Amino acid sequence: MNINFVDKITVEKGKHTIYHLLGKSEDGGNIHYYLDVLPSKKEGFLKALKPGIVLTDYGTLVAGYAGDTPDEESVQFMRDNFGVDLLEAA
Repeated sequence: MNINFVDKITVEKGKHTIYHLLGKSEDGGNIHYYLDVLPSKKEGFLKALKPGIVLTDYGTLVAGYAGDTPDEESVQFMRDNFGVDLLEAA
């Protein structure tokens, strides 16, 4: 799967840095990932972003959804835990 960087969300709450990544499924649909990157891995993360990367080696997947509209569970989780509104970002 090819994964591309979309944007970086810096969250003041706990000083998290969440990267919004976009992948393509086998049928060509969009898959959105939100990865909370470990502070020690931020420096090399974007350089390492290429097919075959294991995202969980760099942080924690905190949300994700297929298609272009985030599901309610992901929206609520990101809002409650990070103060990020995925509906505004989508």
